[in-house]
Amino acid sequence: PCPCGSGKKYKNCCGK
Repeated sequence: PCPCGSGKKYKNCCGK
């Protein structure tokens, strides 16, 4: 349930 972005924390949960 996390949005995708260019930040590190986004890359980790992108698509979950």
